[in-house]
Amino acid sequence: MKNRAILIILSLLLFIIVTPSQAQTYQTGSYQTGVGIRMGNTGGISVKHFMDGRHAVEGILSARWGGIGVTGLMEWHKEAFRTEGLNFYYGFGGHLYLGRYQRYRRNYYYESRGAIGIDGILGLEYHLPRAPITGSLDWKPAINLIGRTGYHEGGLALTVRYTF
Repeated sequence: MKNRAILIILSLLLFIIVTPSQAQTYQTGSYQTGVGIRMGNTGGISVKHFMDGRHAVEGILSARWGGIGVTGLMEWHKEAFRTEGLNFYYGFGGHLYLGRYQRYRRNYYYESRGAIGIDGILGLEYHLPRAPITGSLDWKPAINLIGRTGYHEGGLALTVRYTF
């Protein structure tokens, strides 16, 4: 099951990367940086900064499982459905989690002090016209490579940002 999910994610990312883009006609809107709240399974504080009209970096600071996590993502944006202000985005990055996982699993006690892994992201973002607000809905799966290893589906998250 895990291998199937990883294969699907990698196939989607490969399809998106090789699909031709029309970056010369696309603009992200009138903001360069946005700061806000991410609500969902991997919630926290989100900061997104556009390096140009198509490329952005996003940082997410989250508190989960009695610890703190930091995620960094590189994202590519494209206009969605030929609608001004509505953007499709995708990307990848990594995360570092510092804290303690504690649980019983198959009759033994499991504890880890942190995790390091890779993340993917797929989503839609809408920049409200004439307002410094964006809203986005995305899915951010992750694979822990060190620490509590394994695939985490991530779930959906809603992010609301103030832009400037």
